[in-house]
Amino acid sequence: MLDVYERMGEYEKMSQLLGQIVEFVDDRAERSRLRLRRVEIGLEKLGVGDEAATQLKEILDDDPSQANAAILLGSILERNGREDELVELLSSQLEAARDREDEGAIVSLSKRLGALLEARSPEGAKDVYRRMLDFKPDDRDVLEALARLCAASGDTREQAEALAQKVLARARRGESFTRLATEYSDEPGAAGRGGALGKFGRGKMAPAFEEAAFRLAVGEVSNVVETPFGF
Repeated sequence: MLDVYERMGEYEKMSQLLGQIVEFVDDRAERSRLRLRRVEIGLEKLGVGDEAATQLKEILDDDPSQANAAILLGSILERNGREDELVELLSSQLEAARDREDEGAIVSLSKRLGALLEARSPEGAKDVYRRMLDFKPDDRDVLEALARLCAASGDTREQAEALAQKVLARARRGESFTRLATEYSDEPGAAGRGGALGKFGRGKMAPAFEEAAFRLAVGEVSNVVETPFGF
């Protein structure tokens, strides 16, 4: 019957029938799919306005995994400048993504939420970015955003660490270490040497640096190391 109504362009009747069918569907995923289809018909064919946001919230309350409902709701909230509700939506979706360890969703939601929070709550944005880096520590966009926020707040240590992680990510992608050292190092003389330290034995360098250096094979790149002189 739904197909008949759709072919006839009877979208009001189609919407009403979907509403009736949903009441008898026990499977949560199927129920959510039908409810979302009803919302889409309302938006696309029946001129339903922002009241669709309420219906979409109900879908997500019933089944938080409904990504399409979240995307549609997010677009409505963003279009209408309802930022507080958008932050709440993205935060809840991000928590659900963390629970199921969905790296792709965590990255995309973290970037969107972080960008939204940067002007409203810089510390909140930094927290979102830090937690995202637990899942993808070499994400260049987030490392740059975190370094920028730390610079603005005067947190020079965290700014330096974020910058070091960014450089590490580029080095592990095969970029020239010499060029990276020249571009980023603030150690006196290091830029001119391309980061080269020459030969040194044990007991000559900071302990943390020395321990990491002597564990490496030729051509291997360590994780970021912090010493009293920096990263």
